[in-house]
Parts: sequence; C-alpha cells; structure tokens
Amino acid sequence: MDLIDILWKQDIDLGVSREVFDFSQRQKEYELEKQKKLEKERQEQLQKEQEKAIFAQLQLDEETGEFLPIQPAQHIQSETSGSANYSQVAHIPKPDALYFDDCMQLLAETFPFVDDNEKTLTAKLHQTYPI
Repeated sequence: MDLIDILWKQDIDLGVSREVFDFSQRQKEYELEKQKKLEKERQEQLQKEQEKAIFAQLQLDEETGEFLPIQPAQHIQSETSGSANYSQVAHIPKPDALYFDDCMQLLAETFPFVDDNEKTLTAKLHQTYPI
C-alpha cells in the first residue's frame, strides 16, 4: 500500500482510483453489499409468506380460474357433525334469484335474435323477388 500512496502523492495515473487498492475500503463495500443482499432475500421471503397467507384464505375456482374467498360453509366441519350437516349446507336458491329459463327469456327480450330491421328487409326482398 505504501508504493500506491507514494505514486498517488506523485500524481501518477494508475488507471484506477486509489480506493481500488485499499483493502479495508473494498472489505467495507463487500460487507455493505452482502447486507443489502441479505435484506433483499429477507424481504422476498416475507413477501412469499404473505402471499401464502393470502392464498390460504382463497380458493381456486376451477371453472373460471379465479381465486375466490373461501365460503364459511366450506370450512372444515368438525368430525361430530358428519354427513348429516352436509345436506343442510346444500345450496338453497334465493327467492329473488333468476332461473335459467328466466335468464334466457330476459336475454331474448333484451337482445332479439332477429332484428326488426332484418324482418322488414326480408319481407321487402320476398315481395321483390318471390321464391
């Protein structure tokens, strides 16, 4: 290190800064970099644990691929309740819920399959060009 100090004092260009040759400075930088890396790994581990906790509260809907909150009725039942409560947990339709036929009728009324303009156009075509 003495030779480097002598050359530095004489202002001889070594091609790099003086700190490159200072072992203690490089050791400090290495320790600082190591601490940053460890902190980053801790943050990533914490984030993974948080994601696991969130996913533990969600259920994958196999039809849509969405993660949905677990319904209270789907929690693990106690062994004493057995299958007797299973029939009680079954889906009971709400009184204001629409059935499939009602939904199809509503769709047909809202979005008619054949437009009124198409009907009149078809009628004019049949009058002009009888089949």
